[in-house]
Amino acid sequence: MILAMAPWASARLGGHRKLKSVSAANRKIPGQYIVLLNDNVQDVPGSLNSILNANENAKIHHFYQRALRGVLLSNVPDQLLQRLLDSTSVKAVYEVSTNLSS
Repeated sequence: MILAMAPWASARLGGHRKLKSVSAANRKIPGQYIVLLNDNVQDVPGSLNSILNANENAKIHHFYQRALRGVLLSNVPDQLLQRLLDSTSVKAVYEVSTNLSS
C-alpha cells in the first residue's frame, strides 16, 4: 500500500486555499491529515497545542520537525479542521490517502 496526500473534499471546505490536491485517483482515509506549518514556526508541538482543544479526540501520530514542520493527525473533527485551516501558523492541510492502483 502506498500512502499519498490528497485534500479533504468536503463541499463546505473543499475550496479553501490551504487544501492541496495531489491526485484524484487516491482513496482518502477519512479524518486523517498531515498539517504543514509555516517555515517560521519553531515550536511545532506548542503551535499545534494552541490550536487543539483538550476535549477533542484527535490523535497525534507523528511530529515532523526536520525536513518540514508539521504533524500527522487522525480522528480530526470538522471543527478542528476548520481551526487548522484558519490558523495563521498553518501553511497547508493534506488528507492522507491510499493509492490502490499501484
